[in-house]
Amino acid sequence: MENQKSTSKQIMLNYGLTLGLLGILINVIIYALGYSYNIKLLMITGLSLIIISIVFLVVGIKKFRKYNGGFLKFSEGLKIGMGIIVISAVLSVGYNYLFSNYIEPDYEKNMILVSEQWTIETFSIPEEAVFKMQEENEARIAELEPGSFKPVVKSLSISLIIGLIFSAIISLFLRKSEDID
Repeated sequence: MENQKSTSKQIMLNYGLTLGLLGILINVIIYALGYSYNIKLLMITGLSLIIISIVFLVVGIKKFRKYNGGFLKFSEGLKIGMGIIVISAVLSVGYNYLFSNYIEPDYEKNMILVSEQWTIETFSIPEEAVFKMQEENEARIAELEPGSFKPVVKSLSISLIIGLIFSAIISLFLRKSEDID
């Protein structure tokens, strides 16, 4: 049992740290290349990171199952998956907080405006809807508080909810119990 605990902690730590640092590295590269406001690239990157997260969850949970004699309870898989996601999300959200408050303080405001422009250019939106969207975005910008932890809490919550869903689904598929005779 003690070996199982150290193995699960090791898997969560290794995969969580690697996944979190990979996400940070990708974001640093995007920033260094000057693509921080490229909506299409950011959407592709976001989808890619979701797929990479799923792969890390599957591999991490399978690795735990292997060390557990080929058996895995749903609760064990869920615990491993959530451990990976929590560590990764804390790193990513921490980096995003530092980025948007110290490295690029106007990032959130600029991103709202860039997203608005991209939406207008990409979709044929009636003029009335464009004015309404612009008013809503102006209100969102006015509500932005430098150094606020609201975006951190929101981002962390979303990451954990999505991670819980993926971990549960993966654990359902990978669970394997011992046959009791």
